[in-house]
Amino acid sequence: MKKMVAICMSLMLLGIALPLSTYAAEDAEFQIKIVHTNDMHARVLEKEEDGIIGIERLKYIIDAHTDGADLGLVLDSGDTFHGQSIATLVQGESIARLLKACGYDAITAGNYDWSYGKDRLLALSDLFGAKMLTGNVVDGDNNPFFPEEFYIREATNHYVASSSYYSQLANALSVGGFGACDEALLVIGAGLVRRSKE
Repeated sequence: MKKMVAICMSLMLLGIALPLSTYAAEDAEFQIKIVHTNDMHARVLEKEEDGIIGIERLKYIIDAHTDGADLGLVLDSGDTFHGQSIATLVQGESIARLLKACGYDAITAGNYDWSYGKDRLLALSDLFGAKMLTGNVVDGDNNPFFPEEFYIREATNHYVASSSYYSQLANALSVGGFGACDEALLVIGAGLVRRSKE
């Protein structure tokens, strides 16, 4: 189910981004590049024989892939802060700092991300600087648990208009995304509940 949420989130972003570019000025094109990860389980060291690229190589891939794009998005679908000693000894702080250095934009919490408790996950989300998008997780009063329920970024495209003189024009394109947690995982969320269907 988690993989399906990750795929849906990525497809949703692509589905929003690509059609919207047709609504911009006729001559404008936007290049949007997305890097998506999931289930890293704090594997930060490269281990080629197991297919683990490591955080250093991941940062290189992020930079190389998004370079020159009008908008680059770096997303993760969770199970990130737990699984190796480098993370568990400091309750995910080391991974949060590495994610910040990699430039992640948004993350959705996976089941293992709740391992240190809901308050620690909230603190980690503040530490890594990206948006924790898990919009269907609320507190006991039905208020959103995480400060952000969705994420919007704007791409600006500069192009030169054809005429007797050249002028640089700018067009903007807004791209949004959201994240959701599998309802079965919310039992692990230590008192958190899914959003009511009102």
